[in-house]
Amino acid sequence: MYNKIAVIGDKDSVLAFKSVGVEVFDATTAEQTQSLIKKLSQSNYAVLFVAENLAEQIPDVLQKAKTQTF
Repeated sequence: MYNKIAVIGDKDSVLAFKSVGVEVFDATTAEQTQSLIKKLSQSNYAVLFVAENLAEQIPDVLQKAKTQTF
């Protein structure tokens, strides 16, 4: 069952989410972000938030993740 929420971004951007119980993952490059999205989408994560500056660098990866069925 997919029931977790994750936030991907640089440490300063995602730190606040940790205080409300969301799992955070540090990424500063498109490659790190792409790897995390692949890993997390195969785990129990229903929602992935990606920092805007990183999302702009990987539109094709995000499009694929959006259409993935669970």
